[in-house]
Amino acid sequence: KKRLTQGPSVSTYLPTTTGARYALPIEYNTSGEAIGLLVEPAATNIILRSREFTDAAWAMSGGLTVAADITTSPNGLVDAHELIPDAAPGSQYMGQTVPSTTGVLSFTCKANEFDKILILGNAGRGFDLTNGTTSGVTGIAVADDYGIDDLGDGWYRCWMYDASAYTSARLYVLDSFSATSVTGSGTNSVFVSDAQFETGSVATSPIVTKGSTATRDKDQLHMSVFDFPFARPGP
Repeated sequence: KKRLTQGPSVSTYLPTTTGARYALPIEYNTSGEAIGLLVEPAATNIILRSREFTDAAWAMSGGLTVAADITTSPNGLVDAHELIPDAAPGSQYMGQTVPSTTGVLSFTCKANEFDKILILGNAGRGFDLTNGTTSGVTGIAVADDYGIDDLGDGWYRCWMYDASAYTSARLYVLDSFSATSVTGSGTNSVFVSDAQFETGSVATSPIVTKGSTATRDKDQLHMSVFDFPFARPGP
């Protein structure tokens, strides 16, 4: 990481300690144009191995399989995975047990041959990865809040919040929103890049985890009032 300092002298370096420090977070639109600083609260990703879906931290259910490093993810690396339902019809999902707490659960996904997914904690929400829309799923309680954010190149950050405590975090591949089942072929798939479960009700940008949870400190902006014209002394 690089740090830029503006002023007559270099200020004290702030080392990384318990939480990662990121300099000058910039938010971009789907065309890749910078639209301003991205200022976020502190957050902890409770999900383990948030980009390593072949790891034993993730359980595959109902015949679903996963393959690693298949296509380019939103971070520009060929490290996105694909989830591949088998030909036996039924519920097929990957999941992970999480500490019982409320929060925001999100997955970053892209359509391939399949384009519908369900994110499920205690409640859930369906997401259409072709049209960039959300939907209720038959038989699933609706989450209190949810959204789908266009990241460009067909990728979407799909998130939901529910006030009831989660004990698991699951991502289902669906045929339609009328049921939680899918019938695959053993080759057709959907792409996934990031998974995150964070306390609070706000979905923040991805925090990469390995074998333990990871925390990002809150963003802090410091600017002298004298940088604003209206704050300068009068004549």
